[in-house]
Amino acid sequence: MKRKLVTILMLIVLSVGVVACGQRSTDMQPDDQEKKSDEALAEKTEPTVSKEGFAIQEISDELFARMQVGNTYKEDCVVPREDLRYLLVLHKDKDGNTHQGEMVVHKLIAEDVLEIFEKL
Repeated sequence: MKRKLVTILMLIVLSVGVVACGQRSTDMQPDDQEKKSDEALAEKTEPTVSKEGFAIQEISDELFARMQVGNTYKEDCVVPREDLRYLLVLHKDKDGNTHQGEMVVHKLIAEDVLEIFEKL
């Protein structure tokens, strides 16, 4: 069962880049300013689904601007902003430490992705 969840999660994560029509930088450890910015974004947009450490939110103006500047949402993207959701998830690193992460996915799979991360 765990192997199946991991496989599904890997497929979903791979599809995130396609959904957002771009790539996020490979920097895995955001600096303090980015963490504060992420926290501010989470506070400004009311979560539609929330559990401690996990949330699904619509794409706020601030987040959308960050996506455009960071080249994760390109000008010619065929997926409209309204079809995307911002997820806050908890995940563990290789040493077992828990971290707050973020991702943007299509609204049709947002709840499934959140559920997978909650189970993991």
